Amino acid sequence: MEYFTNPYNFVPFTGTCKRGALTLGPKECLTGYFDCELELLTPLFIPNTSNKSALCNEEERIKKYTGYEFCSYEDLSGDTRLGKAGPKDPVIPGSEIRGAVRSVYEAAFGGCMSTMRVDGALGRRNPSPKRPGIMEREGKNGWYLYPCERAMLNAGPTREGQKMPVEVYASLKEGQLLWIKLSENRYKNRNYMDKVVERYKIPDGGRIPDGYCQAWLHKGEPFGKKKHHESVFYCKNEERKMLVPEEEYRAYQQVMDKYKDGKAYSASPIDENRVLVYYVNQNGVPRNLSPACIGNEIFQKTFRKILESNGGFQPCVDMSELCPACKIFGMVSDGNGTKGAVCSRVRFADACLGGTLGSENVEDYYGPCVVLPEAGEPRPSAVEFYTESPYKDKDKGGWKTEGYWTYDYMFVKRKGKEVRELLEESLPELRGRKFYWHHDDWKKIIR
Repeated sequence: MEYFTNPYNFVPFTGTCKRGALTLGPKECLTGYFDCELELLTPLFIPNTSNKSALCNEEERIKKYTGYEFCSYEDLSGDTRLGKAGPKDPVIPGSEIRGAVRSVYEAAFGGCMSTMRVDGALGRRNPSPKRPGIMEREGKNGWYLYPCERAMLNAGPTREGQKMPVEVYASLKEGQLLWIKLSENRYKNRNYMDKVVERYKIPDGGRIPDGYCQAWLHKGEPFGKKKHHESVFYCKNEERKMLVPEEEYRAYQQVMDKYKDGKAYSASPIDENRVLVYYVNQNGVPRNLSPACIGNEIFQKTFRKILESNGGFQPCVDMSELCPACKIFGMVSDGNGTKGAVCSRVRFADACLGGTLGSENVEDYYGPCVVLPEAGEPRPSAVEFYTESPYKDKDKGGWKTEGYWTYDYMFVKRKGKEVRELLEESLPELRGRKFYWHHDDWKKIIR
């Protein structure tokens, strides 16, 4: 197929996904079957999941290694196949064949993306610097963001400003309120954080001293060879507060949920109504919020929205609106305001050995036991891999590469400066349906 000549192995979407009700007349109500033979052109492995350590010795079992036998109808629970030949009657489950056939059918006849996770949150780490701020809840009015600036706090091996003792620093939490006095001298002419905390005090319930202002401690990565200071956020003008859109706050919560159980997570709110964040000021609207210790952001667009805007290839959810593939292979509604299910019109039996093949020596069916290399998984955060570049000729000037874009925005150069620009609803476009196939590298594994 000419589609496979592209370097990303995507079959592009063409046209739109045609949907309609399932109507079967007398001429369509036919029955029959195909009796087929399969020939393996490259090695195949389908595990027998009844025992995940069937091919492991005792030491490997203790270390929790896995060693699956090839698929068969045998129940290997509590059994070991170490040193034995493979199963006499290997099986390729009909479900495996069905999935492969459906994927090809969907691509060939413009079916929906039935197995795609279209409602999951899309996000990635952002390499570009953001602005510091404090997000605060104000009763029923919602969340507001107060723009801040950062100042260097001496909590490591540096001579700039009053040094905070290690034991004091360790006892303080993220977002700890401090009273600080800023130095008049800039720190090595660094524009991103030029101010230095000359003096600090931990509030004791009294009045804030003259010449001091409020600041909140931001604890970042652990101290190492490169890191020599911590930072504080302080707000110069509270009247510049900005209302945080509801959808942006929901995206922020998704970032919090994603990292709350991780070892690097330390962005607990200052209290229930206040938290340190990084953000982007998009024409006076705070966007792409993330906890101050995490450089991740969640995008507003999902794969469902992108597919809906590019031909309508999102999974079918309504039994009265079915794509060509769902009319044959069936579907189940997602439950989000939709009802119904359509049963499959086809059934795939398991592929088993038969005829003269079953009389051959069982050893001839299998290659040697091999340790499979670590497998990867889809990484939708790699937006430049899964989508077409949204740049037009007028936007490419000054870029040495294709530029930088996400599912929500891209950077363009205007008057020599990089400017963030929101993408249209229909952008970016997905490259298509991802397919994989065997290649000669398998020979390096089986020797």
